[in-house]
Amino acid sequence: MAVKIRIANRLDTASVLSLGLRMHEEAPSYRGVPFDDRRTAESILRMIEGSDADLFLAEQDGQLIGFAGVIEQGYFFSNASYAMEMTVYVHPDHRKRSRAGYLLIKALEAWAQARGLTRLVVGVSTGIENNSAVELYERMGYSKTSTSLEKVFNDV
Repeated sequence: MAVKIRIANRLDTASVLSLGLRMHEEAPSYRGVPFDDRRTAESILRMIEGSDADLFLAEQDGQLIGFAGVIEQGYFFSNASYAMEMTVYVHPDHRKRSRAGYLLIKALEAWAQARGLTRLVVGVSTGIENNSAVELYERMGYSKTSTSLEKVFNDV
């Protein structure tokens, strides 16, 4: 069955929270960082209800299989804005068997273009199939423009 993309609403919070927990458990980058249901629900609702953000869902046969969040960001030095991908996750059972990741990114691009934003900035930081994610972005026309480094002081 085809993957359908739609904008999330408040009624989707519990299912996105559940899939978000799955992402947290799978992500090597989040080891040692506790998952907080309330904080995650607040983040989900911020994307759903914010005038400068949105949360897109990928569904197949009525089942949530992925999500992607985006927010409008202003430049430090300009009144212009750009879109920043906040999160993208596709359930592992659907990564290679569907176009969910591709369709979610296309939804973020359409959102940014409809708002007249200058660009969409995406990142790969969870440690979940990072190379595959980078390859997808590059096939979609994205190029590496920055480097991010991290120093962990203490596990939370």
